[in-house]
Amino acid sequence: MREERKVKGRHRAASKAFEFLLCALFAGLGAAHPTTQNGREDMGGSAPVVSGVTPLTATLNQTTTFTVSGTGLTSGMGFFIADCAGVTELSGGSATARQFSCTPGSTTGQKTGQVKTAPGGTLLYSFTVNIQTSSPGVREESAASR
Repeated sequence: MREERKVKGRHRAASKAFEFLLCALFAGLGAAHPTTQNGREDMGGSAPVVSGVTPLTATLNQTTTFTVSGTGLTSGMGFFIADCAGVTELSGGSATARQFSCTPGSTTGQKTGQVKTAPGGTLLYSFTVNIQTSSPGVREESAASR
């Protein structure tokens, strides 16, 4: 019985020492204490999550600003739309919204798009943009109606 108490006592002491070492290790590395976000434990530095891109309609040969929405978004993310020239990330983005502009060229129709962690990085989100010849909701006037 006495020997059993010694073993349990040593086990508790070892457990406390291990816990202390882990805390010291994380503190020494400057690790953040975990926080709970959306029901998950988050140590900071979690991967970005993209929830959507707007607009999903653009006009041929007109520069369009696209907004990427999500959480944990960072500057320097990769943004691509097929046949959309001059992709540029606009300043003033945040962890929940980033803006990119480009000019759809070549042809009208459905064009595939992607958002990545960085240019050439890991794919986060795929989408399709409909490229039209005139602005959505604006009817072109025909020569016969003039």
